[in-house]
Order: sequence, then structure tokens, then C-alpha cells
Amino acid sequence: MSRVRIPAVIVLVLALVCAAGFAGDASACSCAVGDPRRMLAESDGAFVGTLVERRSPPPRPIMSTGDPVTLVFEVEQAVKGTLPSRVEVVTATSSASCGLEVPLGQRVGLFLTRDRDRWTSGLCQQIDPERLLAAARPLPAPEGEGPLAVLVGGSFGDARVIALDAAGRTLGYGAGAGETSFLDVCPGSRRALEIARVGRNAVLAVRDLRSLRVVRQQPLRLGESLFPAALDCRSRTGDEGLLFASREAGPLGVIYRVRGARVSVVHRGRGTAVAFGARTAYLTVGRRADRLRAVDLRTGSARALGGVPAGTGALALSPDGRRLAGVAFGPPVGRNAPPSRVVLLDLRSRPLRVLSSSLALPNVSGRVAWLADGGLVFLPGGGDGDGAIRVYDASLRVVSRLESWPGWRSCLRGRVAYTVGDRDRIATATLPSGPIRYGSSLPSPTVNTLVPVPGDVRVSAAAPTRGGPSGRVVPPAPERSGSADWRPAAAIALALAAALALGAVLRTRRRSERADVAASGPRAVRASPASPPSGRR
Repeated sequence: MSRVRIPAVIVLVLALVCAAGFAGDASACSCAVGDPRRMLAESDGAFVGTLVERRSPPPRPIMSTGDPVTLVFEVEQAVKGTLPSRVEVVTATSSASCGLEVPLGQRVGLFLTRDRDRWTSGLCQQIDPERLLAAARPLPAPEGEGPLAVLVGGSFGDARVIALDAAGRTLGYGAGAGETSFLDVCPGSRRALEIARVGRNAVLAVRDLRSLRVVRQQPLRLGESLFPAALDCRSRTGDEGLLFASREAGPLGVIYRVRGARVSVVHRGRGTAVAFGARTAYLTVGRRADRLRAVDLRTGSARALGGVPAGTGALALSPDGRRLAGVAFGPPVGRNAPPSRVVLLDLRSRPLRVLSSSLALPNVSGRVAWLADGGLVFLPGGGDGDGAIRVYDASLRVVSRLESWPGWRSCLRGRVAYTVGDRDRIATATLPSGPIRYGSSLPSPTVNTLVPVPGDVRVSAAAPTRGGPSGRVVPPAPERSGSADWRPAAAIALALAAALALGAVLRTRRRSERADVAASGPRAVRASPASPPSGRR
């Protein structure tokens, strides 16, 4: 091997070392908010306590954010498991590797995992102490009265649905494993159609609204990386319904018809958002969601209606079926994005008549709902908005605003808006002026949908109310970007070892060459240019 090639190999090794080092910087950790009752059921232990000591690992030439550190907590209350007055918890050194970063003296709640003879925990197992203590108690007793006004779908320990009265107070709990994603009240308001996630599987269920019991439940297998995006109950018994599922990559949108246990395809094509009418479904299509298409729900045939502002979604059909409204949360998303807009479409006009009203800021999300007088309401859903409810007339002129709306998942029943506000409390406001009032506090932040219930339905069952979750539901796992933290450290160590081994080989080779030269004498180094090669260079 010539000396000219040696630096290239070393450069390659150093490049691997640098790449491994930068890979470690790319790692990160983020945690989805989960249902504390289900997390408590899944954990091996749990406590509320105060950090009193931190034992860091001894310094080494190569350190990782995933290196273990021991935190010592003074236990205030053992919520699950038998724990000493002081408990040692092993975690990663940095929150970049989902490790706990708790200041000395801070009071925290922790879920624990038993790893042989030690307790471990992480950033995604840390919880507000009061919320952990509440998760160990039975579900709060219902305090509402009167007819059912709103259904809340999510994950609440043994329940996945909560019934609320007109003031936002709890009437009862709908039991069920897993987590409800979509709800739609059936005609007559006696039953509701429901999509829930149980473990890794989706189920389609029919729930009785008087008893809040699941009447029927069946697996929902869509395939093709499709995810439910809209649900519409079409019969009083819940035996018939429509389902829209979409896929971000493509995009692909499929409308399904549900009849009992049978799920069949009505229409398949490009689709982003949908609104269901009596005989027609309206789809925004195209990669930029900038065209509107009408789908005949009997035949599945589709026809183009015209262009709409890019990114139009969250569609809502007017009660008379003549107008369609939505929110254009238009691309490109980012600092230089155009302002979001409320969009109003006149379905009777040809070409399609499009009105829009700016929401003043980009990246504003939310949904629209119709008033009985033909007016329209924008319910903010987060993003860069100002948090104001806007009420529009039939020509999309803003007639009033309600400032400081506290939630991001909302619904409208009559002229009363509902949302989940601060500390997971139900907030209500009668439009247009409010004021904003607060009802029950929900037992979990895992809320996916709120739907209004028309009519006069009386809830007769309030079970379950026992404490603690049931079943086995895997809590939200940390999401990481980049490589796991142990890999960069291992890669660095291997690269350094390879470099040291390469250096040792090269030194041995050079000593061997010098020994050969010394043994062959001066003639070996004064070989004639015409001499044949010796085979060693």
C-alpha cells in the first residue's frame, strides 16, 4: 500500500466519525398527550414525589444523551405499586433521548417501568401530580341534568364517550376499550355511529344514546394506508352509514357504504375532504385541494363542479343542501403562507360561485357550522389565529365576534358553542356575545371529537364510575427523529476502533518494509527502471 492512499482511508474513517457525531445531534424526543387512566393501568408503578438528588454518570471522552442517570425522589404518595420513602429512578441523561429533566426540588408525577431490579421512567411518563392522583380515583360522578346535548369522544379510562348536558356538565359515561375518533348521531337521535381505535385496530360501533351502551361493534379494515376522515349515520338504527377515508400520500380518497356488517366502496379517486348530502357527496380533489367534485351516492359516478381556493377543507353542507362552506387552510403552510379564509360555495350556480372571507393570518385552522337562519359560524381550531369565533351572514359578511375562545375542538348546537378549554374543562358560549362559561372537567385530555345531539334524549345510565383503567392499551410512545442515541455513540466507538486498528496495521506494514529493505541491501533500492516489478509497492 502506498503512502498516497493512507490519508484517503483516514479521511474516510474521520468522515464516518463526524457523521456518527452529527447523527447524535439530530436525535430528539416528543410525547403525545395520553389518557392518564390507561397509562396508569399499563405502568408497573406510579407515584407523586419531589426530586432530591441527581447522580450523573462519570465523564467519559465520548458521551451520549442516552447515557443513564439516576434520579432520587422523595415519595409523597405511592399511586401504584409498593415503593420505599425514597425511590431511585433510572432515565436518560437528556430530554433529547426522552430522559427526565426535573429540577431539584420539583414535585412531579411519574409512571414507572420495572427493568429487572430497577425502576425506569422517561419524559413521556411524566405527568402533572394532581392529574395522576385524579387518575387513581373513580371517574367523577355525573352532575348534569336534563337532555343530552353533546357527545365527547376520546379516551377516559374505562369509557371512551362522555355525554354532556346543555351547560357542559357530565350526564354519563359510555364504556368501551380503546379511543373514539369519530362520532355521528343517527336520525332520530336515539343511536350514534362510532369509529374507535382499539390497540392497533379500528372498529365500527353503534351506541345507544339513552343507555350509552355499545349495541354492536365490528372490525373496520380499510387497508392501503387509509385513515377514516368523516362519518355519516344514515338510519335510525345505525345499520346504514357512509364513511370517507383518505391517504395523505397521493392523495387517495374513498367513500364507503356501511350496511350492517358489510362495508362496500361507493367511489374511489382523489379526495381530500368531504361533505355528505342526501344523495350527493361533495369532495375537494387535486393535489392542492383546489377543485370540487360531486359524487352520486347511488351510482358512485362523479362530475366536476369547478375550482375552489387551494386547501379548502372542513366542509359543511347547509341544512337546505344548496350551499357548501369550508376553511381554506391553503398551501404553502409556513411563514409566507397566504391568509386562511372561510369559503362559501353556491352549489346552484354555474359556474360555481365562490365567496371567501379572510381570517387575517396564515396557518389558521378551524371548522364551520351552520345557523338555522342561514348564517355561518367559524369555530377556531388552533394555529396562528386570534382565537375568535366569527359569525357571518348569508353573504359571508362578519356580523359579530366572540373573542378568546379557549379550545381547539369545538361544535355548535343551535346557537351554543362547546369546546374543551383550560384544564380540560368544557366551555360553552351562547352566540353571538357569550359570555364564556365552564362546565365539567374531563377526566382525560385525550379528546378527539365533539358532536351536538339534537332533540330531547334522556340518559338513563351513568356507568362506569369505578377507578382505574381496564384492559391493555399501549400508551403513546415517544416519537423520535433521527437515529436512536445509542447508535451514534456505538458508531463513534467502532470508527475510532477501526482507525486505531488501521494505524496498527500500517505501522506493522511499514516496519516490515523497512526490514525487507535492510535485508536486500542498496541494490534493492537502486533497481533499474527496466527491472520487472517486484510485486510489492
